[in-house]
Amino acid sequence: MTVFNSRGGVMAYRVFFKRVGTSGVSGTSTVGGARRRAFEGVKALVGKQLTSVLFRSQDGLTLHFGAEK
Repeated sequence: MTVFNSRGGVMAYRVFFKRVGTSGVSGTSTVGGARRRAFEGVKALVGKQLTSVLFRSQDGLTLHFGAEK
């Protein structure tokens, strides 16, 4: 994962996201691997601590989730 500030500057890179407060078993299942699970978890921070998140898989799937203005 790479984290950018609102001006496009790199704040952190090669970081990992671990969801806090989960028991390891959830009612919803995310299709995909660790990167996709990280994207789904980070989406909860959009609008609070983040402006948007972007996911790009090796096969070209691109997903974006952004805060409403």
